Amino acid sequence: MQTIDLVSIYRPHRAQYRFHASAARFRAFIGGVGSGKTTAGAYEALRICIEHPGVAGMVVAPSFPMLQRMVLPKLRELVEAAGIPADIPWSVKEARFFNGSIIYFAHAQKSETLRGPNLGFFWLDEAALVPEDTFLILQARLREEPGLGWITTTPKGRNWVYRRFIEAPGEDYAAVHCRTQDNPYLPPWFVEELRRSYTGEWAAQELDAEFVEFGGLIYKMFKPELNVFASAPEPLRERKQRVVAGVDWGYTAPGAIVVVVEDRECKWWVVEEAYQRGLTVAGDGGWVELALELRDRWGIGEWYCDPSEPDHIEEFRRAGLNAMPANNAVIPGIQRVAAALEQAGLRIHEHCVNLLDEIRQYHWELDAEGRPKENERPAKGNDHALDALRYAIMALSEAPGSVDDIVTISGGVEPDIW
Repeated sequence: MQTIDLVSIYRPHRAQYRFHASAARFRAFIGGVGSGKTTAGAYEALRICIEHPGVAGMVVAPSFPMLQRMVLPKLRELVEAAGIPADIPWSVKEARFFNGSIIYFAHAQKSETLRGPNLGFFWLDEAALVPEDTFLILQARLREEPGLGWITTTPKGRNWVYRRFIEAPGEDYAAVHCRTQDNPYLPPWFVEELRRSYTGEWAAQELDAEFVEFGGLIYKMFKPELNVFASAPEPLRERKQRVVAGVDWGYTAPGAIVVVVEDRECKWWVVEEAYQRGLTVAGDGGWVELALELRDRWGIGEWYCDPSEPDHIEEFRRAGLNAMPANNAVIPGIQRVAAALEQAGLRIHEHCVNLLDEIRQYHWELDAEGRPKENERPAKGNDHALDALRYAIMALSEAPGSVDDIVTISGGVEPDIW
C-alpha cells in the first residue's frame, strides 16, 4: 500500500497551524496579502482527499482567471511535491485521485456550475470577492462526510464574510487572522515594499487583515443595477466603434489592464480586466503576452499606459501594440469616471471583480481628525484597476491617439499628477 507523505512537504506557520487544527465545521483564513492563505486552503483540500478515500470536494474562485493563475498552480505544486502516484487529469473541470477522491473546479461567475454534485468538502478562495449566495449554494451541497467547508480571503470591507465569521459567528464557525508580516517565509524586502505601497486604511485591510469600514467614498453614485451588466460581452464586438485599454503597471503591487468598448451610441462598456502580481512586462506569461491576447480577442486599437514607466511602454510598442502615455490628471479623471457612472454611460461586466471591488471602496484621504479631504487627493492603495479605468476613460473623452502624436509636457509632469 502506497503511503502519501503530506507532512514533509509543508511546514505551516502559526496562523496556518491554527487554521488546520480548528474543529469548526466552517472555517475562515482571513489573511493579508502574501500571508499564505491559498497555500493553507490547497493543503487542506489535498489532506482531506488523501485521508477520506472517495470523497468529492469542490474548489471555487471568484473568476476563471483567478482559478487558473492562483489556485490550480498551488494545488499542482503540492501534488507534485507529495509524489502522489497517479496521473491526475488536471483540467478546468476536475482532478481525480488514485484513491477515488475527486475535486471539482468552478468559479463564481457561473453559479449554475456550483449546483449538482453532493460534496464532502468545499474551499472558496478570495471569498470576499463573491456574493454570499455562492457560500450558501456550496453549504447546501455538503451532504457527505466529512462535511467541511472553508474560505480563504483578504477582507473587503464589512461584507458578508465579516457578518458571518466575525460579527456574529455561530458555534460551527471559526476564523483565523494572519497579517502579511506574520508569514515568516516572506522575504523582508517584499513586506517592506508592500508597506510603502499601502498606507492608512488600505494597509489595515490588505496587509493587517482588518475589516475596515471606509468613509469618504469617491464613487458614491455607483449603482450596481445601473453600472454593472451580466450578459455575455462578446456581442459588443459587433457594435463597437472604438476599443481602448488602460494599463497600470505593477509587480509587488498588482498591475492591471482594463478593456473598454465604446459602442455606436458612445456608451462605454468595461468588458474584461487582467489583474496580477509578480508579472514582468516581457517574457513568457508577462504583460506583453497578456496584452496581445486581449488585443486579438477584442481588437484593441489604443493602449493608454501609466506614464511613470516609459521603458514598459516601449516594450509594448516593440510588440506591435499602439501604446502611449496616458493622461494622468487624477482629479479630472475621477470627475469624468464619476460623470459616466452617474449618467449610466459606463457599465462594467460583473466578471471584473477586482475593478468592482475597488470602485466600492475608493475613498478620499482623511485629515488628522479622520474627516475625508474631498476633491483633494484619493487614498492610495487598492486602486490599480481604477487607475487603468481612469486612463481609458480620459482617452475616450478625447480624440483617438497614436504613438506618433505623443506630446511631451515641458518639465515632464503635470500639476495634478502624484
